[in-house]
Amino acid sequence: MGFANSKIDSLLDKAKTVSSAENAQPLWDKFQKTILDQSPYTFLYIPDHLSAVNHNLTNTSIDIRGFLNNSHEWQLIDER
Repeated sequence: MGFANSKIDSLLDKAKTVSSAENAQPLWDKFQKTILDQSPYTFLYIPDHLSAVNHNLTNTSIDIRGFLNNSHEWQLIDER
């Protein structure tokens, strides 16, 4: 949509590298407030997402950053 804001870019870069949801939350809060203040777009809705994990997949974690945030740590258990 052509929106550019270095403050937003910086917040996104920092929030994506924080390892815990608790520490990332203030960054996401500031991101949301800045987006609201700038109003570059009218958000009408956010679709709900349902995530599920097969019991053979371990070390998964779902938090505010989404379900793929730690995919590099996932392990598949072979039950053969």
